[in-house]
Amino acid sequence: MSTLKADTIQNTSGGAVTLTKQSAAKAWTHYNQATPAISDSFNTSSLTDSGTGQGDLNWTNAMSNATYSSLGTSSVASSGTPASAVVMDDTGQSDNRTASKWYFQCAYTTTSSSYFDAPAQSATIFGDLA
Repeated sequence: MSTLKADTIQNTSGGAVTLTKQSAAKAWTHYNQATPAISDSFNTSSLTDSGTGQGDLNWTNAMSNATYSSLGTSSVASSGTPASAVVMDDTGQSDNRTASKWYFQCAYTTTSSSYFDAPAQSATIFGDLA
């Protein structure tokens, strides 16, 4: 039996390896849109602030197409009281979501449903890398 030990595995170009026949996340990001800043990430090159509660996460390595699966979450308190919020991909804005970036909106799910810059947001992306 052989044992393979490595600290880093890269493709021949020096980038992230393509996972085949696996359903692992191809990108994930924890970010603060209020600042805006990325706290931690995998396969995320930058965060673009497009306005209150709206922006783009830009991928280091593009997905194979713009129809990948996405999941967004947010944690927020309004005046010290927890508020329900949602981070969503605006798939109706087909020109905003591409293979190399994920357009998001963060909004309260309470009465006003207004957009806001949450200090703690996360996104996880599943799909195939290009």
